[in-house]
Amino acid sequence: MSNQDHPNPSIWWKHRRRMAYISLAWIIIQTPIWALVAIFSPGAVLALSPVIGWSYGAPMAVLLGYFGNTLAEELVRRKNDY
Repeated sequence: MSNQDHPNPSIWWKHRRRMAYISLAWIIIQTPIWALVAIFSPGAVLALSPVIGWSYGAPMAVLLGYFGNTLAEELVRRKNDY
């Protein structure tokens, strides 16, 4: 092991996993919120469309990053086991 390697590279995975689950929960929670906004103020959804896009896009990036990195680590681990 070189001196530049972290002694425990998975030390932050618990926090990353928690952040991924919170992002998923936020996606689920905000859907009815935006539906209610659309019902009570239809023009607001059109005006807020960039905000809505980012509101879904940022949590999805967190989710994809977490699950993508987890998948990549698992594939490397399995490849090294053979």
